[in-house]
Amino acid sequence: MKSETIADNINRTAEILHLDIKEFTLSVLKQPPLFCQKPETMAKKVKIIQYYKQIQNKESDRMVIPTHSDGWLYENILNYLVRTADGRKFAIKKSEFIKYLKESREMYHFEIPANEVAKDFIKFALEFAEKNLGRQIFSFKIKI
Repeated sequence: MKSETIADNINRTAEILHLDIKEFTLSVLKQPPLFCQKPETMAKKVKIIQYYKQIQNKESDRMVIPTHSDGWLYENILNYLVRTADGRKFAIKKSEFIKYLKESREMYHFEIPANEVAKDFIKFALEFAEKNLGRQIFSFKIKI
């Protein structure tokens, strides 16, 4: 990739996320392949992580830019919500999550914070349930 393209990616992503270019560049230096991602893709992933922290009521001054897919990130949020609802302290292993949901036979009702990625997350969760369980077990209410 041309250095001009990488520089443009850095500038546009920092602008989309309303971050200082220097701060953003220092964060991404830990994962150089991120310089090659489209700014919109990288910004969306950062927003998903920020939403996950919002759901967990955690604040962080450290910016995390994941290399995982949106689906992987959304599944982690869903895993967190399910285990919290069931009173579990530790995450359900990814390889066991679907089996856990099938065996629980629960209906899960979640109240989640309003956020620009909330609708995408809800869509993912509903499609995830239909695809993997053949039925809807999740309902969501967005708190404003």
